[in-house]
Amino acid sequence: MFAFCRSSIGQSALLLGCVLALTATSVQAQNVADAAVAADAGVPETTPDAGVSPDAAASPDPAASPDAAVSPDAGVNADSGVPAEPAPEPTEPVEPEITLEPGADPETGIRGRIVDAKSGVGIEMALVLIVDREKTRTVVTAENGAYEINVPPGSYTVRSYFDMYHGARLANVRVTRGRFREVNLLLDPVNEVEEVAVEEIEIPYRADTTTAAAQDNLRRESSGIGEGMGSQQMSQSGASDAGSAAKRVVGVTVEGSNLVIRGLGGRYSRVYLNGVPLPGTDPDRPSVDLDLFPTNVIDSLTVSKTFLPNMPADFAGGVLEINTVTFPREFTLQLGLSGELSSETTMRQRLDYQGGSHDFLGFDDGKRSLPSGIGQEPVAVTRSGRYRSLADLEAVAETFPNRWNLRRTTSPPSPSMELTVGDSFDLGSDTRFGYMVSSTYDYNVRRYTGVSRRIGASLNPVTGRQTLYSNYPNVELGTENVQVGAIGTASLDIGIDHSLTVLSMFNRSGSDETSYRQGTDGDAGGADSPVEEWQLQYIGRTLWFNQALGDHRNLFGGRSRLRWNAFLSLSERSEPDRRNILYRLEGPIDARANRWPSGYAGRFYSDLTGTDRGGNASLRFPLWSEAWGTFGGSAVQTSREFGIRRFSYVRQAGGSPDDEVYGALPEDLFSNESLGTITRLDSRESTLRTDGFESAQSTSTGYLMLETPLVGKLSFSGGARFEVYRQRVAAMNPFGMDADAEPLPSADRTDLNVLPGAAFKYELSDTMIVRAAYGMTVGRPQARELAPFIYYDFVRDRNVVGDIDLRTTLIHNGDLRWEWFFDEGQVVAVSAFYKRFERPIEQQIISVDNTSKFSNTPRADTYGGEVELRSGLKHVAQALRNFELGTNLTLIHSQVEIPPELSASVRAGSRRMFGQAPYVFNLSLRFSDPVTKASLGIVYNVVGPRVIDVGTRVGDAILPDIEEQPIHAVDLVASWDVGEHFKLKAKWRNMLFQSRRITQGDVETLRMYPGTFVSLGVEYKY
Repeated sequence: MFAFCRSSIGQSALLLGCVLALTATSVQAQNVADAAVAADAGVPETTPDAGVSPDAAASPDPAASPDAAVSPDAGVNADSGVPAEPAPEPTEPVEPEITLEPGADPETGIRGRIVDAKSGVGIEMALVLIVDREKTRTVVTAENGAYEINVPPGSYTVRSYFDMYHGARLANVRVTRGRFREVNLLLDPVNEVEEVAVEEIEIPYRADTTTAAAQDNLRRESSGIGEGMGSQQMSQSGASDAGSAAKRVVGVTVEGSNLVIRGLGGRYSRVYLNGVPLPGTDPDRPSVDLDLFPTNVIDSLTVSKTFLPNMPADFAGGVLEINTVTFPREFTLQLGLSGELSSETTMRQRLDYQGGSHDFLGFDDGKRSLPSGIGQEPVAVTRSGRYRSLADLEAVAETFPNRWNLRRTTSPPSPSMELTVGDSFDLGSDTRFGYMVSSTYDYNVRRYTGVSRRIGASLNPVTGRQTLYSNYPNVELGTENVQVGAIGTASLDIGIDHSLTVLSMFNRSGSDETSYRQGTDGDAGGADSPVEEWQLQYIGRTLWFNQALGDHRNLFGGRSRLRWNAFLSLSERSEPDRRNILYRLEGPIDARANRWPSGYAGRFYSDLTGTDRGGNASLRFPLWSEAWGTFGGSAVQTSREFGIRRFSYVRQAGGSPDDEVYGALPEDLFSNESLGTITRLDSRESTLRTDGFESAQSTSTGYLMLETPLVGKLSFSGGARFEVYRQRVAAMNPFGMDADAEPLPSADRTDLNVLPGAAFKYELSDTMIVRAAYGMTVGRPQARELAPFIYYDFVRDRNVVGDIDLRTTLIHNGDLRWEWFFDEGQVVAVSAFYKRFERPIEQQIISVDNTSKFSNTPRADTYGGEVELRSGLKHVAQALRNFELGTNLTLIHSQVEIPPELSASVRAGSRRMFGQAPYVFNLSLRFSDPVTKASLGIVYNVVGPRVIDVGTRVGDAILPDIEEQPIHAVDLVASWDVGEHFKLKAKWRNMLFQSRRITQGDVETLRMYPGTFVSLGVEYKY
């Protein structure tokens, strides 16, 4: 099957067949209503109350007993034997009774549905109470659980009760003139065995934000411009982590595991967890690994694309907010198991090497660590140092582990496991405690094959094409990735107005990578010199994140709300004992006797540690009619330490490369017997005094914001944010302090910024909104970009020097959006945006030896538009009522100006900004059957070509820019609820066998074949 799918005909037939299978399915059942959503969940001041005692109204009769129910199969009363009354004839659905007070506006009020939380079915004859300071109004639901009542404009509390159900309450429901406020409540059935006093037990009501309808409610009520995705939508799209979920959002892409919004990544995009910034674990660029967050711990994702004063100001593309799950209303146990098969990997031989005994757990066992006897002194032969002879050097060289060789191993399927446990308890006096603990384990192996090339500056005189400087037609990569994580959260709801939450998250990932390439390389003896090279690499990442949150409503006898947040996180990234070795070849490649060594073999060690701490608080309070004010502030401190050590091996003095002994395997070349005789450590360690840095950043902020209606249905939100940002960075000598050496370079700077932000919202109707927004944000230089010393960027294979005089980038952001929420969970939106960058920071090649420097260029511009559609197909035909279509398109144009005085070894003039794709397109088609509870969906994603590195000067010519080419990703996702407790899941990714392609001009410089992936899983939920 894989061979057929790989052909061009097979790819087209496969995609067409999947679409036809979806659209041709016969639909027999009616939709079952989704779990209801509190429409006001997204209004900042209307967060649902934590709990309630039914003191304001009569409780339902607690004497009603389930024993009085009629047995459906016997046809008689189960207790008395009296024949049951015949079932009534079906009738037309009853519309809710509309209650209209004398003189009330018939177009103003509250309406919604009361729904069984387990079945999703509306509850008939449920009591709904609408309470304000003056009176209590009541209404009873119709057959489908719907209700509607006219009330004057104001703020209300909505309660609902029904026999053998726990009540629910939502406070601070705002009603404005000329519209109905939607309020839908979930009622939990009473446990008939354990719960008796129904009228005294009430589950704290929490808004459901997991569905598309809930996210649309949040979006509709918000002041700014953005989109969200709930956990149900993530599951339907087949997303396994925050990265794969986020790239389904309009205008969002993920490069590796790093976030890019509207083509802007790095310093221009931010990631927050429950309201606080997440630390990065990369020493070379600002980034957050989104694959650290599996979707089973995520309640929702929100992408904000406009700036308001209560948001962080250091972004331009957008801010991704990850909101974690809270405790369930009843005991929950969920266990998920899955396994993945790959056409290029599973049961095939992949590259590997002898690693550590704990690699399968994601931890290094210490065997890769720098030998403890080396210490901080340079490993170099000197007259007065520790190493005074080559014999001393030989002794320390023998303490390194002698592991250099590749091997091949059979790749098993890739398994993963998720376990979640949670519950909540009534502590009395309107106090409830809940907890949730979730753990994940993911083991993943991959085998990639492909080609790699590098072009030269001259043109072929015959073809006119660029000549190849290096050509590796045989490239192979084998990886083993392990991720272990756990998250725990505990919450205490005190009365209806106060809640406290603590959260702790630990994540550890370990990545083994074995890479090999064979071909010719101009850097290793000439463009016609055959070589082979391999690298053994392990990277371990650790993140421990701790957070405490408080939410206090209805303060000072009014509607004021105080929220606060404090956090502490520790992060680490270690790369112990990365090994590289290169051989030159003569004669047949498989004739090892003809292998000629280059004299190069190296070891590299690096370690990054970081600490982040801080907190924030905000107070929101009512002003005049329907107007609110908010003031708040935050303080965040961040520190990083990074250091490396690097060593290289050479031939022993007098050794001839023609000697056949140098054709031996590396573990023979660097054995204890060979060290000091045919090979040795270089007599001077290649680590530099500036091969490390320490940095500290502190940000103190304060802001004021006003939210108020203006004229008619036009409202305003805006204000200003004041930020004080101090940044210190200094080179750190890996060998410690040297009293006789010159002081290491350092930088210390402080920025003060006043940043305005404003958003206007006009409600054309109850379902149609126009928004306009402007905000000024900043792009601040990173520690590495300021550091006025040379360091080596191993990703781009070049030396980089920072600039202490870099200035902060000011960014003007303008947005305009039209939205139409034409049905529940269905929306059409059209957006336009423009961003102007003053003094953007760009990396420039400043010399022909491939050294680059960060510089402020005069300006850059980016602008574009977005179109989004999410709709059920029942609007097309009733037979398609179980189908849902979702699609979005983002078009982007960017341009940065490089003046001649800054161009140096790159092309002057204008070019696209780094990472800026001209388009992003998503398409999904999903079928779900509410009777069989089976669903099937097909998802398509493509990102346009984007610049990942600039072309440099070689001789008299400047090479073209290097671009990542589009990948047409088509995935198939299916699930089936088997009974009450089990769900089966399947996913087929990269159905079209797309490969990763990088080009430079008309030359394809990299192509890697990942294959296609099929995963099968089962989920048990109690």
